[in-house]
Order: sequence, then C-alpha cells, then structure tokens
Amino acid sequence: MTFQLLVSGNGWEKSSDSIATERVFEHTDQDLAAKFNVKTREGRARLVSTPALLMPEGTSGDFAKVTNIQRVRVEGAQVLINYASDPELSPIPLSKIWGLRSELQIDKWEFSRTHWAIKDVDLFRTLLGCEWKPLLLPKVFKIDQIEQESDLVAVMMPFEASLDPVFKSIKAASSVAGYKCKRADDIWEDSILIQDIVTLISRASVVVCDCTARNANVFYETGIAHALGREVVIITQAKSDIPFDLQHHRFISYLNNKEGRAALEQKLAKRLETLANKAN
Repeated sequence: MTFQLLVSGNGWEKSSDSIATERVFEHTDQDLAAKFNVKTREGRARLVSTPALLMPEGTSGDFAKVTNIQRVRVEGAQVLINYASDPELSPIPLSKIWGLRSELQIDKWEFSRTHWAIKDVDLFRTLLGCEWKPLLLPKVFKIDQIEQESDLVAVMMPFEASLDPVFKSIKAASSVAGYKCKRADDIWEDSILIQDIVTLISRASVVVCDCTARNANVFYETGIAHALGREVVIITQAKSDIPFDLQHHRFISYLNNKEGRAALEQKLAKRLETLANKAN
C-alpha cells in the first residue's frame, strides 16, 4: 500500500492547486517515482486511486487532511491537481503526524519544504493504529478543529455564587499539578454559549465536572467530554447527585466549607498529577 504526501507552505484550503514539477516526487524511491509518473496515463491513473495526505508546512498547531486526488495534469513547469476531502474524515493534528513520522517514512526536513512525495506505507492502517478515527459531526454545535492543550483543565459546574470558592480550589489544585484552569465564563468567542463550552472542552485535556445539585447542563457537558475522549474527573457534594449512568465512575466528594475545599484541593491535585504523568 502507498500514499501520497503533499506539503505546501500556503496550505491546502481550496479544491485545486499546483506544484512545481521540480518539487514532484522528492523524497521518493526511484521505482515509485517511475510507477506514478505524472506524464504518463498509467501514472496519473495510479495517483487518482491512491490516498493523499495534504499538509501545510510545520510540525504543530495546524492540521493535515486525507483527500482523494481527482485529476492531475502537467502544464509547463507546473503540475495542476484537483482534489476533494472526505467530510467524514477528521483533520489530523500536525503534531500527530510528526509523532508518526518514522512509521509514515516522512523525513523531518519534509515538514518544512513544499513538495510531493510517494510513500510505501499503508496510510490508514498507520493512522488507525494510533487511534485516529473518522469524526461524526454533530448538528446542534460545531466541533472546532483545534489542537488540544495538554496543560488545560476545563471546569463544568453550575454558575452559582456559592460555588465560586469551589472553583478557586479547583484552580489552585490545577496550578499545583501544572495545569491552567478555565470555565466557560472565562471566554467569549462565540455568540452562543454552548459553542464556547464545546470549544473549551475540545481544547482541554482534562474536564472537571461538578455534579452538585444535579445540574442538567453539567450532565450534558459531561457527556460531550466523554464523547470527545477527554479525561473526566467528577466531583460532587453528594453521591446521590451523580446520575445512574455515571455512578460506575470514581469521583471525589467534598464539603463546601474551608476544610472541605482544602481536602478537595489536595485530592484533585493528586488526581491531576496522575493524569499529567500518564500523558507524559
């Protein structure tokens, strides 16, 4: 199995682009370059039937995408390419590709050079082996394609004044464990609140959910965090506030007084340190 790697300093936002012929099939075995020769009908047919990974230059902070090449033609010193992305396949963080560069046979210098290469690697098997999956898109909000922040804790809790001291304890515990901590009222990027909440969950590596008082919004947000594969830490003032479908998860109980919040801070910091070590 083979795949095409196309890297561009300008990114790949359109459905067509071009690349200089002198950059075609760099970092490619000579036999593969001959097999996929863009100047032959057989070579172009193979390109159209081979998956392509389109990447902007760089190693992090952006995304690559898997596409189908629909047409290839040579015009002078340029090769013109038409392509289409599968909307059911999620973009892949460049940091993930960088981590897989050996398995994908991508030299580190290729991340900073516009070029087109053919790799003798099963692209989908390699990506799926590292937990890359198609993305099922929701209809009531969008999941922003942004890179996870490994040091971000998102807090889902009722917006009540009585819980403000609890949030301060969560922030303190996060700081001890080396995390920064935010909740939805810390940001305003979208006119719709739930979109800001979903974006915050998407960015975070850990989501702390306070089930105190059986807040329906927190239950909904906990489900989103689980669906997005985030580490979820459940806290509550009463075990009875945790719904049946979450009772099989371990949780931290606390009292909303000075001593209780101090104990919460200590237990939560320990759990977050464990998650940080696990991630590293």
